[in-house]
Amino acid sequence: MKKLATENWDFPIIVTTNVQLLESMYASHPASCRKLHNIAHSVILFDEAQTLPGERLQPIVDALKTYHRFFDVSLLFTTASQPTLEGMRSGHRKDLRGFEEIKEIIPPSWNLHDKLRRVDLHFNDCPLDYQDIACRMMQEHRVLCIVNTRKDAGEIFSRLEAISDGLALHFHLSRMMCAAHLDSTLAEIKDALKKNDDAPIRVVSTQLVEAGVDMDFPVVWRQEAGLDSILQAAGRCNREGKLAALGKTEVFKIHGRNVPKGTLSFANQARLNMPEQDDWFAPQAMTDYFTHFYHQIPTFDKKEEVNGSTYSIQELLYSPQKMMFDSADCAFRLIDSKGYSVVVHYQESNDLIEQLRKKNLDASIYRRLNRYAVNLNEKDFRAFVHAGMIEEVAGLFYLSD
Repeated sequence: MKKLATENWDFPIIVTTNVQLLESMYASHPASCRKLHNIAHSVILFDEAQTLPGERLQPIVDALKTYHRFFDVSLLFTTASQPTLEGMRSGHRKDLRGFEEIKEIIPPSWNLHDKLRRVDLHFNDCPLDYQDIACRMMQEHRVLCIVNTRKDAGEIFSRLEAISDGLALHFHLSRMMCAAHLDSTLAEIKDALKKNDDAPIRVVSTQLVEAGVDMDFPVVWRQEAGLDSILQAAGRCNREGKLAALGKTEVFKIHGRNVPKGTLSFANQARLNMPEQDDWFAPQAMTDYFTHFYHQIPTFDKKEEVNGSTYSIQELLYSPQKMMFDSADCAFRLIDSKGYSVVVHYQESNDLIEQLRKKNLDASIYRRLNRYAVNLNEKDFRAFVHAGMIEEVAGLFYLSD
């Protein structure tokens, strides 16, 4: 019964992802649509609302307004870095038509950002190279360093390991690790942090720890990024408020490394365009940041290629003369699916691959293998193939022995 409930949402409480929910709203196939009637008269809670992609915001907001207006759905957005989604918001080319009214549950007059202050935020404008960062990490007893790319995380971690005294616990986290490996490493980090053996703990990670990961460090470093990412990173610093003084969060630049193009670059530029703030944690600072951020975004309804032509969701669905549901289903994707999913060697993955070789094509095996897969871009994938390191079985790619 519970297995069926995950497919049709016929249960009082359903936990799912933003991606699953929103893509289902624009789906055209029965398997994805048949659960949507159960959303009526419900409360939908969006955790980490700042992660809703800017280039998809218009169709997201339009869908949610429709469910609110016609199906009695209430919406609750929760995050430490709340996006501004109310009213008309000026964009780079077109405006965002937001919600007519959003009510704050916690009034600004409560001033909780000040009463619960746990972190001192500092911006370092002097660029550091990988070796500088590794050496500075060695000077900290417990520190979390968050960077923008898997390459940066790998470069810093390799240098940190090279100068390690062998007495500390050093960890690396990135999406080049499969989900099972990430979960295992995160559990190891949390366990180490809870112990009172005073062992040095240093972690280098990509942004994956910024939301939904409960860990607490006295010092957090964050490579330059948007204000929402910086404040999310600061949320891993003195998280439980146990320090006698404020925790320390520092924003730094990596020498010769620009912020990746696209949303990350738009977000960082939006922060740089803001005037100096007396308090970066104040709600007004976040409102100002998202105002600048929306000005950076080229579109709130990104066009995608469908059957050889490019369309926005508005072009596909908003005209009564052409309601192209199948095309909209293909075009509306919250996560860029370009790339190749490859199963790596970890825990039971080899045994599951062997079952596929023996023609055991049970769907549960594919689901279990998802926890052992990483996503490779086309360049890296072709390099692995050229080196003879990737094989295929039953439509699934995996690393060869």
